[in-house]
Amino acid sequence: MAFQQLLLGWYPNGTVFDSTMYVPTPYRTNSDKISLYKNVVAPSCRICHVAMDQANFETLDPGSFFPLNDIVCGQSLAASAVNPSLSELSYLMPNSRVTFDRFSLSGRKFVAGQPANESNQPAILSKLYNSLSCHLP
Repeated sequence: MAFQQLLLGWYPNGTVFDSTMYVPTPYRTNSDKISLYKNVVAPSCRICHVAMDQANFETLDPGSFFPLNDIVCGQSLAASAVNPSLSELSYLMPNSRVTFDRFSLSGRKFVAGQPANESNQPAILSKLYNSLSCHLP
């Protein structure tokens, strides 16, 4: 169902692709949520999560069920310099190396392989979830 919603959002007139305007209903509550979807979920999360019924970001806000501070932002890893066993969850997402690099390095200009004008995705997450502070490689 979420994949079908995504396709209908991409093709609102049936035959013309438009990936720039589509924002799912759960993210239309304010400009920060719209920015989260367009600048973080769409480029770094959607490709995998659209196929997951229990973790689909077309219908659910990732902050509502993921411990973003560890899985995405590595807070345990940063805090566990003495005890690395606390870092087992750190940096599990994004799971793909290319997507991980695009997400993690998106705030750094002139990184080889980064798309031009990429938004600083960790900063967008931190702004929306005030308690989140990303400690990225």
